[in-house]
Amino acid sequence: MEQPRQMAWSWYRDRMFAFCPRSYRLHYEGGRGGFDAYAEQQRRLVYRLKKLSDVPRWLDEIMSEAIRACVPWSEKEFRQDLLRRFSVGRRQALCGWWNEDPVFLNLSELYYGDEDPEHLFEQAQDELRRRCRLAEDSPLKELFSGLNPLSFVRVKYPLAVEVNLVEAWTAPLQIWRDGETLFFLNRFNPEAELYAGALQCVWAMRQLNTPPERIYFAAYDFNDGAYREYPAKELEISSALQRIEDRAREFLTSDCAANTENCRRCRFRECCSEY
Repeated sequence: MEQPRQMAWSWYRDRMFAFCPRSYRLHYEGGRGGFDAYAEQQRRLVYRLKKLSDVPRWLDEIMSEAIRACVPWSEKEFRQDLLRRFSVGRRQALCGWWNEDPVFLNLSELYYGDEDPEHLFEQAQDELRRRCRLAEDSPLKELFSGLNPLSFVRVKYPLAVEVNLVEAWTAPLQIWRDGETLFFLNRFNPEAELYAGALQCVWAMRQLNTPPERIYFAAYDFNDGAYREYPAKELEISSALQRIEDRAREFLTSDCAANTENCRRCRFRECCSEY
């Protein structure tokens, strides 16, 4: 029996819906239960495609995981962790472990035969090393200096935040305290920062009893090293939460027509009738 649909929101969901409403529906509903070996073939296929990643997203995930793990900050440990995670993912993808269990890394560039594997991973490793050098020369080192492991707030990512009837999700890179100030480090994304900041303020008030006037944000871009800091008081929290609720309702009520302009870049093109 199908489970009732629930209003939910995250920046990832928002961007997927903007990319293609049908792709959104396939991702969040079409493959439900497809991890089960006894599921019908179509659900298993959709679930496999749901788990597809691509090189840019994979490298973003590696960077995020390494930043969370490198506490306190150490350039040597950070670099080693990045390369270790890259090596593990590369082995998973090339060995085809995703054929047996789709949770293992499967890259769309390989799955759809768009790239030569050796060339793809050589370029990906070069790009990861470039991002690593950027991070080592960035304000992150100074930002984390003087902090010890007890400064950091240990949580399971992403953070879940209830916004009225909406279950919303936000995934900061790191959370820590510096005196009475609570810091959130996020990916640098001017489009998303209002929504991430609003949700993180609500989470901090509910979970840590920390008001917005004692919350500060830092944002770092993996791709070009852009960085900025700003206080929570700059954010229009109420309007952001209302926008999140409105958008989640749109996800739920949309007829999910396909955006055919993006078919050739869609992970679900193997099973979508519009392709």
